[in-house]
Order: sequence, then C-alpha cells, then structure tokens
Amino acid sequence: MVLEDKAFRKATLQSFIKTGDANRDMTVYPLSQAFPVEEVEDVENVYNIIETQLNVAAAITGFDSGSPIRTRGQGKQAMAKLTKIQDAYFLQESDLIRFKNPRSQNEANKIIRDTLINTNNLSEGVEKTKEFLRAQMAYEGKFEYNDPRTETQISFTLDRPQENNLVAAQDWGTEDATPLTDLHLAIEQYKKTNGNKAPEVITMNSKTLSKLKRSGQIKTELFGDSNSPRLVRESDFNTLLSELNIPAIQVDDSETAIEQIDGTAEIHKHMPDGRVVLRASVLGSTLSGPSVENNYQKGKFVEAVISQDPHTEKTIVGEVTLPITKNLNGTVFLDVLSQTEDTPTVQPATDDEATA
Repeated sequence: MVLEDKAFRKATLQSFIKTGDANRDMTVYPLSQAFPVEEVEDVENVYNIIETQLNVAAAITGFDSGSPIRTRGQGKQAMAKLTKIQDAYFLQESDLIRFKNPRSQNEANKIIRDTLINTNNLSEGVEKTKEFLRAQMAYEGKFEYNDPRTETQISFTLDRPQENNLVAAQDWGTEDATPLTDLHLAIEQYKKTNGNKAPEVITMNSKTLSKLKRSGQIKTELFGDSNSPRLVRESDFNTLLSELNIPAIQVDDSETAIEQIDGTAEIHKHMPDGRVVLRASVLGSTLSGPSVENNYQKGKFVEAVISQDPHTEKTIVGEVTLPITKNLNGTVFLDVLSQTEDTPTVQPATDDEATA
C-alpha cells in the first residue's frame, strides 16, 4: 500500500506540510497581512469587534451546524465557531496496482512523489480558501462560502457604514472621468469613519486600473489633453499619485475555483470589476485553533487514511480556522463602472436593513 511507505508517517507528513508553508510565497495572498494569524485555544472564541457582526447562518463542516454569531452585552463581543477547512486527495486504483507491482523502483518512487505533490496542493488549497473568505469581507463586505460537495454554507453581511459605499461621478476610462477627484472624495469619506486617519491601501484589479489610466483627468494632468492618445507610463502615473497624496495602488487579480458536484470548477474573482477598495492595513485576524487530527495542536493537520471495503487510500490536509473582520469601518468601496453582470453597484441600505 502506498500510504504505508515511511514518507507518509504522521510526523513526516506533518513536517512536510510545515516546510511547504514556510517556503510558500505569501505575496500571492495579499490579504494575509490584512488578516494576520491569531492562534486561539478553543474552537469557540469570543473576540472583540468594533461593530457587531450580525445574522450568520452556517452549516459548518466538521462541527455541529447552526452556530449563529450573537451579540453579548455592552462589550460588543461576538461568538464565532471556527470552520474546519479541509480537502482530500484520493490515489487512483491504477496507482495502487502499479505501486504493488512496479516495473521499476523509479515507477514506485514516482507514485510516492506525485502523492506528496498533490498533498502539498491540498495545503495550498487551504490557503486559497482562507484568502477567498478574506477577500469576500475586504472587497464585498460579506462572508459567503458555498461548497456543494460538502453542503457547507456560511453567509452573513458585515455591518459596515453605508456611507462608506460610494459611486464615481463618471465611469472611469472615459474622457469625462474624474478618478483623482473620486479618490480624494473616497479618502475624505474614509477619514470621517476612521478618526481622521487616511487609508493605507488602495486595491483594484487590472481591468479597473487600466480604466483609471485611460481616464480623461489622468491624461489632462500628465499631457494637458483629456483625449490624448499617448500611453500613460507607469513611472509618471505613480509620481502623479504620490504628488497628490494618494496611496500606491495594489492590484489583486486573484481567483478561487470552487469544485462542484459534477467535478467542474466555478471560478470566483476576489475583486469585482469596477470596484476600488480603500482600506486599513489590518482589518482583522485569521483565527487558527487546535484540531484532534493535529494532536490538539494549532495549525494545519495532515493525515494518511487507508480504508477497506472498498480499498481506498487518501491524504487529507486541513485546518481549524476562520478569518474574522474586527475593523468594520476600515473599508470604503468606490464603484467606478456602470452596473453590469460582473460589476454590482452598491445600493443604499433601507431603514429596515440599517437597523437590523
């Protein structure tokens, strides 16, 4: 059996996953710094938040379902139940047969190597899922995760200030667009809800950044002509932002693929087209708790599982973890393109929603 090889002993696998995480390029997860890891001692944790997060309905894999976030007194604290994010890699039956009767030692070694590579991919998948959940909160003001394979559903809306949802005066990318004015107004709005502190990060995707650079106001500032055909050089653009005290722009084109029941993948953009997010450098934490699979230690766990009837072998990688937002005032959303299928426009809250 493949997983009886010494490479898949518990301690060896755990060390393999830990080393992989230590060598991982975390720059591909830009929100990991906005939600730094916070180790916690228990699955259920009380954490302080700036404003109360309401109305979560969740069926959480690995724990009892139905654990709503509920307010607790004047401290504006909330209960959160960590979700167990995990996935498994099943070895193909053909691999099991070839490993049992290899044509050469190289063939057997390749099966071991491929299994380790796929196990590392599971670990990377845990990171991608955490980043997707962080992006939902940082870029869309909600926490929404639906996995049809495990019937996991986690959904709630952050109680952000409605006045922090803005719409540009003109669509960016047009001759009449005034993105610099829009950004200054967004910065002023951010200051109003953040003790006069300016945002530390401005994020958008590449499509929105391209629209920004093609806007009339940018070309007027750089070339004296809002309809100039000249291309905006990166150095000139960055200098202009710096002179106007606008933070450097971070581009986030990340996507997450959620596997469906039929095996296909549903792709989710982290940053919607036409959305600009002005935010604090730190918005919350990524809670990491203990798990039985990791001998009640915090962090990722990995297991090699051999089952009979029918015979299957699989590796499982997971973590008891949950990103949480503590600074609910720490984002301003600026929508800069007219509503399309991919670019939702933020609607003002109704009185009922505002008081819910």
